[in-house]
Amino acid sequence: MENKILKLPFSIKMAILSFLMGTTLFIGYFVADDKLIFLILGFMFVIIALISNLFMLIILLFDWIENPNEKKQISRKVLILIANIPIAIIYLAIIMY
Repeated sequence: MENKILKLPFSIKMAILSFLMGTTLFIGYFVADDKLIFLILGFMFVIIALISNLFMLIILLFDWIENPNEKKQISRKVLILIANIPIAIIYLAIIMY
């Protein structure tokens, strides 16, 4: 299992790590007594994740333009990377509700 994860492209590793960290903060918000800390950490995480994932998305879009033979693989990476957006929106909606 470790070898399979290590062989994944960096953009997919980044998407998985962002998902796991966001989910950990989301669960921590409901488990902890001091919710303010998780709100602050979550906000900081969202800002950092947004910037880093946007940077990776730009790189992938340039790769998509430069490598027409690999458009299918790059498109899959882009979809995996942006899949975190609706998940983050759902987490935010649950917390705000």
